Amino acid sequence: MSNEVILEVSSVDKSVDMGGVPLQILHDISFQINKGDSVAIVGASGSGNPLYWD
Repeated sequence: MSNEVILEVSSVDKSVDMGGVPLQILHDISFQINKGDSVAIVGASGSGNPLYWD
């Protein structure tokens, strides 16, 4: 694995509106992806995995 960082995410928050009530689904998420890393976003069907890309 390389130490070359190709993506760095710092202090990300994400909220969605659930019928007028905000629901925080991410709070202060930070990570790095280095060249050569394999990455997957996984979760149960219907858990909102595509929300992370909006």
